[in-house]
Amino acid sequence: MSNSSSESLRRENEDLRSRIGHLTEIVEELKQDKQALRENANHWKEKAAGLKAEMTEEISRKDARIIELEMLLDSARQSTSNLLPSAISSKALGKQKNTDHEVSSSREATALGKRKVDTPSSPPRAIKRYRTLPGHQEPSEPASSAGSAPSCSEALNEDYDAKSGISRPIIKYKEEEAFVLPPDLIAGYLRDAPALEIRPNPSGLHVRRDYLRLLLTGSDMHFFQKVEAKKNPSGSEPRTLVFPRFDLNPAMPLIPGESGLILSKRPEVLKYSPLGLFRRDMSGEEEAVWQYLGEYETKVVGMMTGELFRQQNNKVQRAWAKTILKQKGHQAYRMVKVRISLRKRGLPIPSEAESKKPSDAVTTRGKEKGKKKEAQEDKDQGWGDVDEEDIIVSSLTQKLYRVSK
Repeated sequence: MSNSSSESLRRENEDLRSRIGHLTEIVEELKQDKQALRENANHWKEKAAGLKAEMTEEISRKDARIIELEMLLDSARQSTSNLLPSAISSKALGKQKNTDHEVSSSREATALGKRKVDTPSSPPRAIKRYRTLPGHQEPSEPASSAGSAPSCSEALNEDYDAKSGISRPIIKYKEEEAFVLPPDLIAGYLRDAPALEIRPNPSGLHVRRDYLRLLLTGSDMHFFQKVEAKKNPSGSEPRTLVFPRFDLNPAMPLIPGESGLILSKRPEVLKYSPLGLFRRDMSGEEEAVWQYLGEYETKVVGMMTGELFRQQNNKVQRAWAKTILKQKGHQAYRMVKVRISLRKRGLPIPSEAESKKPSDAVTTRGKEKGKKKEAQEDKDQGWGDVDEEDIIVSSLTQKLYRVSK
């Protein structure tokens, strides 16, 4: 009896082992299937990522092409609108010698008067308050009746030319924002940086910044636009473009080859030299388009002193005080507030070299946590007690960078 029981248990044990072996094989097969599915999933993920990148690049190319076509269409519309009045006026001014010609001419004029001319509708633009640089004369041509913003005259200012030795177009600038530099000061800084005459005349093409962003990468909202080496059309090195506003920098270059001055507290103006310099369109149009002036070397040639700041219009002083208070993430502007706060409390003021050292928060600048850490650091140190009046009383100073070809 015991032998039969042992035999039965032995058979059951062998049967269980056989089943376990079979299940083990099934488990191994399932593991292999799982691995194959995982590899397949990774393959499709990589393929999807590649397709996404291709689609993104294709969309960027199409967007750039659309912007380019829109600009061509606008140019064609402007050309058409400029040609049509000329054709009509030439018809109207022609005098006929006989009655038959007068009749045919009147019929032609009637036909032209009835002809419908489709023109793109646009809302009227509000005229902003502008003033001209010291010594500038208003354009002799009467203002256009189209109701557009004030336009730039091509006439040259004799007084400015005599004092600075530079012939420049008359430009308009915002009274409440622009620093005004004396012509003799400008002439002194630019005396050994003559303008470079370019033959033949460079292209007058103007482009929008979003087009440049799609074409070259980088930001279209900042003072600097960084171009990656692989996107640089003129070389294999990274490149930096700069977009100063002439209403904030009245002495900046306005035409290709011309030297000029840029006011800034940003050390990157010198660090990123040479810079691809762009100048905004001077026609007064609402849409911002920019012209490329060339590659410019930069050099620190002086300071806009506190005395010169105090001589500026009160609106200018307040506008720049607000700008300094609103700036986030730029060490140079942050240190203005730090130094004023320390001076108010009678504490030691760091040297210029110490001011250039970034704080722990600034090392993560551009990230949200870095901004929060910087704000907390300012709060802990009590540097948030600076207001507009403090900046005005302390007299903001800025470096004068000369840009030249």
